[in-house]
Amino acid sequence: MKTLKTPAIGKSSKSATVRIAGEKRDNPLSKDRAGITRRNLRQDMSFKTNKTLTRATKASKLSNAIRSGAVDALVVSDVRDEQSFALEEAEHPYRILVETMNEGAVILAPDGSILYCNACFAGMIKQPIEKVVGTAFGHWVAPPDRLLWEALLQPSLQRCCISELALQTADGNLLPARVSIAPMRIEGMPDSVSVIVTNLTAIKGSQENAAAEKLACSILEQAAEAIVVCDNHERIIRASRAAHRLCGGNPLFQSFGSVFPLRPAPQQKENPVGDAPIFSISPAFGGKTIHGIETVFNRKDGRVFHLLLNAGPLFGREIIFGCVVTLTDLTEQKAAEAQRNRLLAREQAAWVEAETGRKELRRLAAQLVKSHEIERRRIARELHDEVGQALTFLGITLDQCASLPGESVRDKLREAQKWVHELAALARNLALELRPSMLDDLGLLPALLWHFDRYTAQTQVRVRLSHRGVKQRRFTHDIETAAYRIAQEALTNVARHAAVSEVMVNIQADDRELQLQIKDHGRGFDSNIVRTLDGAIGLHGMRERVLSLGGQFKINTAPGGGARIAARFPLEQPAC
Repeated sequence: MKTLKTPAIGKSSKSATVRIAGEKRDNPLSKDRAGITRRNLRQDMSFKTNKTLTRATKASKLSNAIRSGAVDALVVSDVRDEQSFALEEAEHPYRILVETMNEGAVILAPDGSILYCNACFAGMIKQPIEKVVGTAFGHWVAPPDRLLWEALLQPSLQRCCISELALQTADGNLLPARVSIAPMRIEGMPDSVSVIVTNLTAIKGSQENAAAEKLACSILEQAAEAIVVCDNHERIIRASRAAHRLCGGNPLFQSFGSVFPLRPAPQQKENPVGDAPIFSISPAFGGKTIHGIETVFNRKDGRVFHLLLNAGPLFGREIIFGCVVTLTDLTEQKAAEAQRNRLLAREQAAWVEAETGRKELRRLAAQLVKSHEIERRRIARELHDEVGQALTFLGITLDQCASLPGESVRDKLREAQKWVHELAALARNLALELRPSMLDDLGLLPALLWHFDRYTAQTQVRVRLSHRGVKQRRFTHDIETAAYRIAQEALTNVARHAAVSEVMVNIQADDRELQLQIKDHGRGFDSNIVRTLDGAIGLHGMRERVLSLGGQFKINTAPGGGARIAARFPLEQPAC
């Protein structure tokens, strides 16, 4: 620091001196000449002129030193004391530094009142400087932190303290700040305190933003659902791991519609998904919220996903800058629902089938009772008409024999023998119709051949038989009985309804099954008649015989197109 010592203005010059510190050359003022002779006035005036010129020269040097910054202060001495005066130009750079710094600078009195503050601090608390100076610093501290401030202020008189607290601005808002407090040693202001205040709003905001960003990233990483964030151009700027897995790649910075071409799920099965337009999330950018839209996502690898879509706008300072979309995978749920529906449908079908079966059983039971009644009626009629009449004639003939002479008795006995033979034949025929003994003794093929001969003799309808694998072969009792009865009933129907002169019968067997087919080219009939009880008792009986043995029974017929009856019997047991 450079100091200039000069005599006080208006004082005696006997004890006053001028010193310029920091100059390379020190030129002290020469003493005034002791006296001026009256005798030489010109010499005196010349001396004063030279003295004035000397002082002007030194004053010019002093002025130049002050302007160049070589002198920071002046020390003025007189007979009593020396006083120092700082030059305004010397403190100006420091004042500019304090006034323009981006942190608040405050000087406090020992009681905490503000002696000085810069414009930055006044801006922080949103008050003019003149209204801040003179107030207590604690007045601008938020109430919850005032005890902290008081605890900081006391030790700051001896040592530096740094802490964070909240300031309360003039409009009532809170401002996070870091305060650095240190004691000051200023002449005339003992025990003053300097406070440097740093605004932490930006730092706190960035920390909060970082924490929020970290939380958002954690949510995206751990979310089970696919979460997608789009900008206002519908480009994907953030996506959860589930979203990456769902699309099968990296969806970032691609348009939402190209990555997820979602189509509304069809309300009905007959409406194909491919005909529906691609669903748009553009309403979310208009401020609307999309809730619970079921969509279908056909991924490029061919997999199909059922997704529940929710979307909503993202607001920032009252403007929409994007939207967030959540996609919940319903594929497994839909598959489970479909499986459940299939099971319910199957259960319903089984229940209907069981109910139908119960009805069918009741119907067949009634049909069986009716068939038995019809058969009993026929047998009773045969016994009454044929056997009863023959026995009546036989009794009358024998009664007449008792009263006739010898020759006439022989004639009546011959007539009685005739009735006995007819009665025996009738009984034999009834027994054969009920069950031919040949079927039990010789097997299926001989029994069928015998029946075909009797059938042709009685109906004049010729039977053309073809067979393979059944000659000299026996089958189970149930299969032989069922095959014989089906052939017997089918030929009876041909004789009654077909109006043909010929019918074809084919029977063949291998190691797995026995097949029987009866075919004619007659009138045929409506196949729907099989569904009625009264219209086709014989056909129902045939079908039940085959199904009871685990076989298959089919009827192919149409009015005017003939008829074909086919039966298949599984050979589960070895032939006898």
